[in-house]
Amino acid sequence: MTMRLLLFSDVHCDATAASRLVELSERVDVVVGAGAKPFIAYTIASVTDYGAGDEVIYPVPGFPIYESQIAANVAVPVPIFLRESRGFAFDPAELEAKITGKTR
Repeated sequence: MTMRLLLFSDVHCDATAASRLVELSERVDVVVGAGAKPFIAYTIASVTDYGAGDEVIYPVPGFPIYESQIAANVAVPVPIFLRESRGFAFDPAELEAKITGKTR
């Protein structure tokens, strides 16, 4: 089993390097999943305490899965707007104003 995982990692690294025209200085671990949703959920779950009312700042517009996974972890979704007038970037002052003691 380990040999297969290492082989997959090598193949993935080679393909990534070739498609991005870069040279990778070292091999990296590869995790395979069925889409991004589980990884987004795992990330939110790893930084929030279920049901504790932790706040998670997420970008709008963005992927709808951000808000739904924050809510699924019983955290509080806090949107930060990416404004066209700023090249779809957020305002650092707005971000600072949204950070509270419950922000994770």
